[in-house]
Amino acid sequence: MSQKKYRQPLDLKPLPSRRLLIILLVVHLLALSALTLPLMLAWYWRVIILFAIAFNAWLCLYKNRFNCIKSACWRMGGDFELELINGKKVRAILLAGSLVTEWLIILHLTCKNGRRREWLLLPDMIDSETYRRLSVRLRQWHPEQ
Repeated sequence: MSQKKYRQPLDLKPLPSRRLLIILLVVHLLALSALTLPLMLAWYWRVIILFAIAFNAWLCLYKNRFNCIKSACWRMGGDFELELINGKKVRAILLAGSLVTEWLIILHLTCKNGRRREWLLLPDMIDSETYRRLSVRLRQWHPEQ
């Protein structure tokens, strides 16, 4: 990869992921199915656990979506410009410790206001060429750059 191409801004505009939705639904359904097991819990404890699982599902699938990242641009200087779903634009810096695999990327970002964000990207969220370029750039990136 040429140095000039490496320094070009990388635009990320992810789509909703079917894989992630299926994983979240399966995990929550498995948690609900655990309630049907013959446990030595009273009925009111089962109701409390049921409400906790339902609230967690609501947080994962509905409430947190308004604070999610809609798109991002990795600038030449190494910082990110994030656009949130609610329309706000936030500048962020990539932290060390981001996970890069062939089937998952987790970016650890810190915003200028001090808030930390984690951004999960699956291959079905962005096109394969952009996913490959992001993976290569993250593997070659160093925090001191």
